Amino acid sequence: MSLLEKAEGQDREANDGKRQNDYLLRRAQTLAKKGETDRSIQAFEKLLANAPSEGRYFANAAESMLGLKIGPRALRFAEAGLAVARSQNNRDLEGHFQELVAAAKKL
Repeated sequence: MSLLEKAEGQDREANDGKRQNDYLLRRAQTLAKKGETDRSIQAFEKLLANAPSEGRYFANAAESMLGLKIGPRALRFAEAGLAVARSQNNRDLEGHFQELVAAAKKL
């Protein structure tokens, strides 16, 4: 986590924070792997607020929640991503989200 914070600081200084979403994604995934569920969810929600039309972030959020066995939260992320994919007419991403929704419902 300290390396992520240093990298974020460097990005803010050198690149005006152009990679902020990438660092938010990595932070959220790292927190999920560490089992810090609430902090991971907060990081994903911040990321999704920053980039509400980026389907891959919704997919990462849903997949991380599935990995943590948190079905209701995974379902919320997957359904939100499904709506984004449909609004963009992205059939590949839509199919992926349909699979994530089905997996979340099984939990």
